[in-house]
Amino acid sequence: IAISAIPQILLIIKTKSVRDVSLFTALLLTIGDFCWMIYGIHINSWSMIIFDSFGGALYLIVSVLKIIDIIKYKKDNKIAERVEKEFEKDPTTYSIDEVKEMFNLEDDNKAS
Repeated sequence: IAISAIPQILLIIKTKSVRDVSLFTALLLTIGDFCWMIYGIHINSWSMIIFDSFGGALYLIVSVLKIIDIIKYKKDNKIAERVEKEFEKDPTTYSIDEVKEMFNLEDDNKAS
């Protein structure tokens, strides 16, 4: 289990997104690894302590990144709601380019 977080972390780095990561699963694996680490301490098994500490730390990183993303998503939704209300009052308030810039959106028509 210790290295099972590495592909997930590499995907997060590659896509710069944790939208598809399950917070519940990441937290469950974090807790599970740390429980195994505590058991390793109890039976004095250094290999268990080292590998489960490593795995727990990796999944803790994934969990923290997901929590940060959730907080950011809520903040972005509040901004979007505010922009939407302003736009309803006066449709000329923001141009399409200004909205794209606010939310760091890229033009879908541009080639990557």
